[in-house]
Amino acid sequence: MKKINSIITVALITIVSVFVLIGCKDHNRNTLEGTVVAYEYCTSNVKGYLIEVKSPKGIGESVVIGQKSYSNVVKTYSQPTTPLQIGDQIMGRYQILTDSSICRVCEALYQYYDVPEVILSFNN
Repeated sequence: MKKINSIITVALITIVSVFVLIGCKDHNRNTLEGTVVAYEYCTSNVKGYLIEVKSPKGIGESVVIGQKSYSNVVKTYSQPTTPLQIGDQIMGRYQILTDSSICRVCEALYQYYDVPEVILSFNN
C-alpha cells in the first residue's frame, strides 16, 4: 500500500510540474524585447514606433532606415506612459495584428514601413 501511495504521489507531482512549466513557457512566448530604431508617423498627431526585436526571433521583417539595415522589425502604435526615444530598450506583452484586425489609413506624406504591427503592453 505504501508503494502505491508513493507512486501516486510522484505521478501527481510530475503532472503538476509539467503544467507549471507549460504555463511559464506560454507566458514567455508572448513577451517582446527590443530596441526602438525609428518612428513611423501615420498623421502629424499619430506616431508609431519601429522596434528591432531581440526576442522572439522571426516575428518581424528586415528593413533599411536611412542607410542602416535592421532585422526582425515590427511596429506599434501602442503608446507608453512616457514617449519612447530612439535607442530605448523595451519589453512588454504583445499580440500581432492580422490583416483583418485593424485598418489604419495613413497620410501619404509620411514614410510607411511594411512590417508587422503589434499591440504592445509596455513593462517600462
